[in-house]
Amino acid sequence: MTKTYDHAYFEHWYRGEQIHDPRRLARKVALAVSVAESYLNARSAACSTSAAAKAPGARRC
Repeated sequence: MTKTYDHAYFEHWYRGEQIHDPRRLARKVALAVSVAESYLNARSAACSTSAAAKAPGARRC
């Protein structure tokens, strides 16, 4: 099934004024930073526990 989009849809989502909105960019940056922090914190927590490091088959950091 092929999706088709009209000109108005494209203009709204890809060329609209909201693309250049600083608040929108700030939200995207905040989301990217929080995801990266969450990933890095989870990874460092798994690496820092001695039980995880000693467990057979544990992921090595």
